Amino acid sequence: MNILLLTNCLPEPDDREKGVTPVVSYFAKEWSALGHNVIIIHNSSKFFLIFYFLPGFFYNWLRKRMNTAIPSVSSRKSLSRIEKNIEIHRLPMFRWFPGAPFAKIQYKKQQKRIQNILNVKNFMPDVISGHWMVPQLELVERLGK
Repeated sequence: MNILLLTNCLPEPDDREKGVTPVVSYFAKEWSALGHNVIIIHNSSKFFLIFYFLPGFFYNWLRKRMNTAIPSVSSRKSLSRIEKNIEIHRLPMFRWFPGAPFAKIQYKKQQKRIQNILNVKNFMPDVISGHWMVPQLELVERLGK
């Protein structure tokens, strides 16, 4: 079975903060061990550059206030890798600021980017699963069609 797993919470090699839960990787590893083909799409957030260079006290305040972390500046770039026979693609999506909703145009762009990867890999998912509601819920619906 081909499984497409969408998430916005996945440890990356260039993470600014350590301690991001690898729970999605655990699911993917188990499914792969059972013989399924798994592709993970990491829908990370991308912000204006200024957010990546905030002074430490302001960064910590924002992180606690918004209950979110601002990733490293290098996370603004797409990244593809294979870990334990699982393809992982980080595809950053732009947001105006932490906690802001994604614009509809961002969902449309992300859908096209994901579909391009699937087309190149000739990967037709039998199952599309999303981990966390935003932005996965809308992307699962769009890709499911």
